[in-house]
Amino acid sequence: MSDSKCKATNSAAPRMPMVKTPADVEALSSLTEEEKALALDNLKKVPLSDGWALMGNDPELQAFMHIIEQQATALLDGDFQCAPLTPMNLVTLEAVRRSGNDYMKTLFFAITAVELREFNKEEDYPKLGLLDDPDCSLWTEEERLVLKFAQAVLDNKMTDELFSQARTAWGDKKLLRLFFWMGYVNLWGLLNNMLNIKFTPDMMTEGMKKGFPPAVIPNIVGPFQKTRKDLLEFWKTIPEIPHMNPPTSE
Repeated sequence: MSDSKCKATNSAAPRMPMVKTPADVEALSSLTEEEKALALDNLKKVPLSDGWALMGNDPELQAFMHIIEQQATALLDGDFQCAPLTPMNLVTLEAVRRSGNDYMKTLFFAITAVELREFNKEEDYPKLGLLDDPDCSLWTEEERLVLKFAQAVLDNKMTDELFSQARTAWGDKKLLRLFFWMGYVNLWGLLNNMLNIKFTPDMMTEGMKKGFPPAVIPNIVGPFQKTRKDLLEFWKTIPEIPHMNPPTSE
């Protein structure tokens, strides 16, 4: 392999243009005028972290993915990906830990560390180094269950016993919703790896260092419930599919 190829392979540059400003949108020759209008609208609706900014190359998909994130969060009824050591946060940490993407892993571990301070849970800092040891005595029973569930899902090693424990603890809906959220997080890990998104020291902004005070989180996730209701109303307008006979168990 030539030196030039090595440099291309190891480049830290993302593999598509960042779309963070109106000028970035205008420079996208692959978009129609209608798509550019949507991309401009999206600049005001999606967080412009690097992953989201790269998705601006396909503004329709970018919008759809943000709707998915809002809906997945709303379905977990008040939980939040950055609320430290909640089920949603723990499955997020486990998924990003295994994603092989340093951006996702650094981002969520840094945010969770800050949030432990914001939630006055500084005594739980050691847990961030113990995700691969759910049997450690520092974990609560629910935290231990969440980690074992996440690991079994991500390793394709679910057992009847563990599934039964999770189902008893959370009920069918929460179990399925945590599973879905893990899949969404895993998608972002794959996407960031494909696009070569890396975490750099300058990304530790003052906002990240300050974190989200607990009182702010309901203001973040609360509006997502409107998305949830609107999607249910939209679903009612979707026509029924023609009768089909797919393979099914008795």
